[in-house]
Amino acid sequence: MDKKIRKGKIEKIVNGGFGLIRSDEGIVLLSYVAPGETIKYRIRERARGINWGSVIEIEDPYTERIVPDCKYYGECGGCVLSHLKYEDQIRIKKAILTDDLKRIGKLEIDSINLITSPSYKYRARAKLKGLWDGKIGLIRKGTNEVIQINSCLIVAPEINQFISRWNNREGMPFFHQLDIFFNETDKNLYIHLSAKPEKEDLRALDLFENTVFSWKGKKNSTESVLKIGETNYIVSPDTFFQVNRFQWKNMLDIVDSWMGKCGLSIDLYTGNGFFIPVLLKYSDRVIGVENSKRSVELAKRSFKKAEFLRMPVEKFNFPEADTIIIDPPRSGIPRNVIQKIIEIKPGKIINISCSTATLARDLSYFVDNGYKIEEMFLIDMFPHTAHMETMTLLRSQ
Repeated sequence: MDKKIRKGKIEKIVNGGFGLIRSDEGIVLLSYVAPGETIKYRIRERARGINWGSVIEIEDPYTERIVPDCKYYGECGGCVLSHLKYEDQIRIKKAILTDDLKRIGKLEIDSINLITSPSYKYRARAKLKGLWDGKIGLIRKGTNEVIQINSCLIVAPEINQFISRWNNREGMPFFHQLDIFFNETDKNLYIHLSAKPEKEDLRALDLFENTVFSWKGKKNSTESVLKIGETNYIVSPDTFFQVNRFQWKNMLDIVDSWMGKCGLSIDLYTGNGFFIPVLLKYSDRVIGVENSKRSVELAKRSFKKAEFLRMPVEKFNFPEADTIIIDPPRSGIPRNVIQKIIEIKPGKIINISCSTATLARDLSYFVDNGYKIEEMFLIDMFPHTAHMETMTLLRSQ
């Protein structure tokens, strides 16, 4: 780390929750700051044309800065905005979204709808890491090091109870990773372990009530039925499912409001089929495309009236369709997939994104090829973190 102490003013918060300073040495990015603050800092690393800094002192703090509730703030890499009130977090996220749309996509959106979330206890899923002494925790920010945590404010209380009980017992077995899902319907925890337990470890696992464990070779034991509204989903902790239990119905309702009677609807990156029941309600035919074998297995059993294809979306041979829903990974929609969608010209495209940068890039391609952005929602799926979800409706012109 460069030992020289510098001083600068935070211009704004950008993607990743970093505060941006413009200096004579170039752009500087720092964590755990707020817009307008004057910061003393050091440069710890220069990479990709960016100076990555570490805060030495906040000389002129934001007047509404708060003391975070989480005792692991600054250590765990998750909640980087907890020094800000929730309304300030939302304002910053909306500014990041608007800025990325304009700067990257050259897009001006007149109105962005906002759906907030309870800021704590919202996660139905958690991915915990193991320490060699059998304790469990999360990854320390900016490292591969695991730190023990005994509670996490943003997970469901039932997950916290499990974490506390596990870490307060001596002699618990080591697992590299525990994937946890809390099912609100049956009130059980379902936990997929990264390895098969030794025989002597099974007794320790049996001590946990309302908790079902699985591992490779026993994966079906953690399948369960989750009811959202009138729909039953077969879910499992070893597959992807939207994490914020307070936003599930909101996301389904938005898609429902955008749908209308149509012929073929296609759901790309369908996962366990989260949006499939809405598509079935309005479409004569529904196809879900997903590369995860396990997710496709569960989706087929949940929604027998839909067709599911297990393959990379990039290799899907697109038929003509009326509506396409696409929920890509953080890297966004591959260019060849966008081109294939543009070629078949569906009347509606519903884009779900967890990255404002790739969202802006992808939307600009669609807009440049005959689509209009009709409505956009910012869904706060991840309070206290720098992440957000967006849902966008595009119509062909």
